[in-house]
Amino acid sequence: MPNWCDTEVIFSGAEENLRQFYNDFQEALKIIKDGDPGWIGRLFIYKGIEPEQENIWCRGFVQALSFEGSGDNCYVVLVSDDAWAPMWGAYDRFAEMYDLSYVLKAEEPGLEVYINTDSEGRFFPDKYVFEFYGDPGGSYEIGDRKLGAVFEELKEIRYFQNWDEIRRVVKKHGFQGIETLEDFKKLVEQHRDKGVFFYQFEE
Repeated sequence: MPNWCDTEVIFSGAEENLRQFYNDFQEALKIIKDGDPGWIGRLFIYKGIEPEQENIWCRGFVQALSFEGSGDNCYVVLVSDDAWAPMWGAYDRFAEMYDLSYVLKAEEPGLEVYINTDSEGRFFPDKYVFEFYGDPGGSYEIGDRKLGAVFEELKEIRYFQNWDEIRRVVKKHGFQGIETLEDFKKLVEQHRDKGVFFYQFEE
């Protein structure tokens, strides 16, 4: 059984093309019975395309599909559980079929997959993610009280758009010696055995 990658895809383009894409996808999910419920490959079948024959890897399952906005500001949001990593081939083909473009954000912590292709930050402004699996009083307890407070607050926020947001938390708790992002990365690396992880989304 694969690890499931949480993937959110935003498709953009002409409103007419987006509506056709959205309507076709909705119809495909209803009437096509191939694959498990929500299988993203149903859209290909609906359009007369055999994914296996065309080497389109599409082991993903729709969790949500919505049409947002109108006119020049409309877009389609597809949320999918993908096996291991985003289904790039499927999303590329969808975009090609309907003359659309897309950006996506994807996370699969087990394989340390953290991807955000929205370089402009229009839909997905986050650049960093912080994980802390600490258990106060347990084997993952952070010995330094101030540092423990820093990690706990960062865990609650989890997503960050820039280094300044992280630095403010560090300063707030009076922890010394962390002035740059590289300083912070080194600090996290020293505490990975305590369940502390920090990732920068790849584009």
